Amino acid sequence: LGLRLRLRVRLGAGAQAPPSARGGSPPAAARSASASPPHAVRSRGGSGGRRRGAEPNPTTLRRTLGIPGPHPKPSAPHNNPDPEAARAEPRARAMKKFTASDGTVFSTRREWREHEMRRFAFKSRENETGLVKRPGDIDGQAFVLEDLTNCEVALCDHSDQVTGDNLVDCRVLVGASSESVFIRNCENCEFTIACKQLRTRDCKNCVIHLFAKTEPIIETSTGMVFSN
Repeated sequence: LGLRLRLRVRLGAGAQAPPSARGGSPPAAARSASASPPHAVRSRGGSGGRRRGAEPNPTTLRRTLGIPGPHPKPSAPHNNPDPEAARAEPRARAMKKFTASDGTVFSTRREWREHEMRRFAFKSRENETGLVKRPGDIDGQAFVLEDLTNCEVALCDHSDQVTGDNLVDCRVLVGASSESVFIRNCENCEFTIACKQLRTRDCKNCVIHLFAKTEPIIETSTGMVFSN
């Protein structure tokens, strides 16, 4: 009886062998490993979890290949000027000097302009015979003759356009004008002119000694005498 009990105990221990030896189900650890989600396995395969076939990031690709990125846009100019500079600008304009062609210095543009206009014009004169511009005085600038009575004028320098308005009983010499000479509202005058073109309007009883590249243009004028 005792032998039989010992044999039964041994046979019972053999029946409790591990399931792996008997070909049963795997242990719990193996089941948990096999039951893990597929994405966890794929996440260990590549960098950053990027799926195969996805478009690469341009910034990451440039960094990987060592390609410099686009140049940054220049910053917009500062819209708020320096208040000190804004206050100094009017003072700088006030201190600006204007130098005329003859070397005279003026503090305002208006004075400079009036001086330049006086240099290249004879206006509102009567009974004067010394209205002369010598070589270098005009230097290719335009010249104005206006409101002259019984005067003698000699422009002995090359000039641009010359205008003569409201001249009465005057003798005028215009030398080497590179542009047109306009004579308007003149009466009983004698002109000696060398120019590119001569135009007269509303003139009476004038004598004109002309050297020009084109024929003179005469508008509403009477008693005009021309000679070469």
